[in-house]
Amino acid sequence: MITRHRLSWFRPVNFLTAVVIATLVGLVTAGCGMKARPAFSRIVAPTAVTDLRANPVQGEVILRWTPPGGTGEPGAKEAKGAVPVSKYRLYRRQILVEDKDCSTCPARFNLSRELYPGPAGPLKLDSGQWSYVDRDVTPGYKYLYLIYAVSQTDESSGPSNAAMAEIRGPN
Repeated sequence: MITRHRLSWFRPVNFLTAVVIATLVGLVTAGCGMKARPAFSRIVAPTAVTDLRANPVQGEVILRWTPPGGTGEPGAKEAKGAVPVSKYRLYRRQILVEDKDCSTCPARFNLSRELYPGPAGPLKLDSGQWSYVDRDVTPGYKYLYLIYAVSQTDESSGPSNAAMAEIRGPN
């Protein structure tokens, strides 16, 4: 005689109870510890430098700018809402002075250096302005510069104004 095995656990009442319990456990554990809706962090970049200047002096170029949003002193309190700057990226473009029709235009700006504020770095703070001396220049060329301010989270500002200096060759 063939016996049928009855599925005693699959009674409609037991099955429905199991589904309800599983759903409740899922809902309770899914929301466990959630205090509020998740908030996405804002990407905040420093303000761009707006007063970059380049002055050629005795075969070098002295760059000066005001730090965006604060004094520029390491550890100093920034202006309200200002993003602290951890470094500056200096981009440079080199053009022959004799190239009047700019046959190499548009020339690209290339990353020249990353400049870190602080006593050990090449940046010097004087009267609330940063200065950097570019000694890697050649007579007979014009140099165009851009600076980007960079935050501690590596978010970059927009480009500064372009500054130009011409290194004259021997006359």
